[in-house]
Amino acid sequence: MPDRRRPAGVRQRDSTVTQYSNDDERFAARQQRLLSVLACPNSAQPLVLKAPVVMAGAVLNGELWSTHGMSGVIRQFRPSFLDRDFADVPTEERAGVRVPIDVGEAVGRSGTLWEPVDVGILAHGDQHETLTFESDGSELVVTFFGHSWSGVARIETSDGFASDVDLYRLPAEAVQVRIPLGKGSTSTRIEATGRRSSNAAAAQVVVTSIEEVVDSALVQLPSLGAVNRGNPYPDRFRNLVANLHPNGLALDCGGGDRRFGDDRVFNLEYMNYRLPDLYADGLRLPFKNDSFDLILSQAVLEHVPDPQRAVDEMIRVLKPGGLIYIEVAFMQPLHAVPSHYMNVTPYGLRHLCTALDVLDEGVFGGLTETFSWFARLIDAPGKIGQGRCDAVLASLRDLDAKISNEELHYFASATFLEGRKKQGMA
Repeated sequence: MPDRRRPAGVRQRDSTVTQYSNDDERFAARQQRLLSVLACPNSAQPLVLKAPVVMAGAVLNGELWSTHGMSGVIRQFRPSFLDRDFADVPTEERAGVRVPIDVGEAVGRSGTLWEPVDVGILAHGDQHETLTFESDGSELVVTFFGHSWSGVARIETSDGFASDVDLYRLPAEAVQVRIPLGKGSTSTRIEATGRRSSNAAAAQVVVTSIEEVVDSALVQLPSLGAVNRGNPYPDRFRNLVANLHPNGLALDCGGGDRRFGDDRVFNLEYMNYRLPDLYADGLRLPFKNDSFDLILSQAVLEHVPDPQRAVDEMIRVLKPGGLIYIEVAFMQPLHAVPSHYMNVTPYGLRHLCTALDVLDEGVFGGLTETFSWFARLIDAPGKIGQGRCDAVLASLRDLDAKISNEELHYFASATFLEGRKKQGMA
């Protein structure tokens, strides 16, 4: 059966077409393009790659140094500039190399009780949440985040391994468990048992990462196909990518757990999802000045403590004449992923973007959308009955149909702006 995980790669360059003999070659070329625009997030200094482990022409693991020290790492082909990823950077294992198991995919198969947090995925331990996945390696490396609210996790494999791990830690720290595996495919189950020590405030279990040690000859580079486990991409962004120069670069800044599927589009994230291309703080972007032709910021600015600095950073790494498209919460309720600091009015978004030439701006999302969100958060059907909620929503739909765009500015769910970086702007 043909391998359908990754489509064959073709990328245009000016009037020519670059053909890749296989998907590994395509991935390696795309990764190299990303590495070429990276810079120290603190000083914007150029970076030097040290101690690289190279697989199929791409960098699997390595260190990124500037003149004042190590600024970032590469883990499982993805650059990271976050402190949480600096410890235990693997080089060569005794029997192979460490590669990730997609936790997001495992959650999708195991149910929806695990939720994303900034250091991984979280189970509260009140419903015996389980996470089950398959692996073919010789060893598993499971990393938990232990803290004062952590309980007991149980790990079991089809090979007969079983262990209870008390994750309570004060102060908080990473807890790593190495699990030997037999030959062939092994099924592993991680359970948030609900049990906890007398010192723990709760029974939470946070899984930061799951890796397997495999023979280097079996390592596969990440897929490049489109996958989306988060917000749908805005139609406006899709149109802007369609009109992007064949050699252009686009940044999905804080895109969540998704991959656009175009070799020119890179997703930067803070949270520990598996689909992003790199990890960094949006207030300190790890790129050279004037690197990108197009930047998307969708549902991000309400989640950062300094939205002006976040916008300024995006403008810094945008090329003169480049475009930026921003969507941000206006009248949306609290949605902490992992934090929600402030919503922004249309006037506020224009103020954040005063350094840009504004090409278009507006609002979207009416009363029906906002009330539906409120109703879900407080279980309104359970409190006043599904029939009464449906009647309210029906009335709001009728009202939304009669509301003008000018009136919508008073209470829209979100606001948007498209702007262009001015020529000659530093």
